[in-house]
Amino acid sequence: MQNLAQAAEQFDALFLRMLLKEMRRNADLINSDSGLFSSRESKQLRDYHDDMLAQTLASQRSTGIAQLLEKQLAAAGSTTRSVT
Repeated sequence: MQNLAQAAEQFDALFLRMLLKEMRRNADLINSDSGLFSSRESKQLRDYHDDMLAQTLASQRSTGIAQLLEKQLAAAGSTTRSVT
């Protein structure tokens, strides 16, 4: 069950990273290239921040995605074990 919890949390973090990345991409389309945060270094730092934010939110289980995945996969796993 510990492996399932870790996998669910990692999936949650991955989902949040993708969400943040798309939000940033769309914001970049709206903003000009001459803005304060338009340098390559600033974007790398922002990406790192987004990764850490996603990991922190996932570890706090703030979205509920990890809990739903655990519940669904645990039920699927117990059904598979009882059939075999």
